[in-house]
Amino acid sequence: MQHEAAIIAGAGPIGLACAISAKRRGLDPLVIDAGALANSIVRYPINMTFFTTPERLEIGDHPLVCAGAKATREEALKDAIWSRADLL
Repeated sequence: MQHEAAIIAGAGPIGLACAISAKRRGLDPLVIDAGALANSIVRYPINMTFFTTPERLEIGDHPLVCAGAKATREEALKDAIWSRADLL
């Protein structure tokens, strides 16, 4: 039976940040999610802004760049941190 050093439930912004942190510490995390990678971002209502500020949505020292004080779903998807395999 294989044992994982770290199992992370959820592949949203927090889960991805945890996976990156685990990798930086030399662990090989297993990320599991019921939906697609960053499904919480994909399912966020179109044209709505996030409640939190871009600094708090930073993943793995990769900032979320947006035009206003708070990012929209479209800006988060355009940034595409979740498609950067080099960070995971």
